[in-house]
Amino acid sequence: KLLDLSALVVRCASQELKPDIIVGLLDTCLHVSHRAKRASALLKSAASDALAQITLEVFSHPDLSKAREAILSKLASLLNPQKNSDAYVVNSLMLVNIALETLTDELTESEISILQNDVCKFLLGWSTSHDLVILSLTMRVIFNLFQTISNHLKVPLEVFLTSVHLRIL
Repeated sequence: KLLDLSALVVRCASQELKPDIIVGLLDTCLHVSHRAKRASALLKSAASDALAQITLEVFSHPDLSKAREAILSKLASLLNPQKNSDAYVVNSLMLVNIALETLTDELTESEISILQNDVCKFLLGWSTSHDLVILSLTMRVIFNLFQTISNHLKVPLEVFLTSVHLRIL
């Protein structure tokens, strides 16, 4: 019930909440979905649903750019393979996809910077994964990035295509 309440609070009061509170709710859901040792599969599933609902709500409102920036930064940090398990990466890739597909407003310069630098760096690494789930989610995020901010991704696109081309050869 508390996970549903977290998503409901963001849905109903997202305009009034500070970005750190929204990220705190996101962190709580992440904790339940991945770190809680005694959480049942149903509880973990509910936490994943709450994560998706929070992301959907924040990225569907144009005036929540600070919260979007904080969430993108958090999701980018979860893509780091040295610090996070594959389960975190899968969850983060799914949430980045939700964010990019839901986006209703132009991204700010700081959001574009997070996507260009942090997210693209980790996506390039994950594009060589042998795990098909991670690979397919990575390709989907890359596609959505180019759909969303293609005019800002000239260099990352060139690096990505060059690395894929060299791997094929």
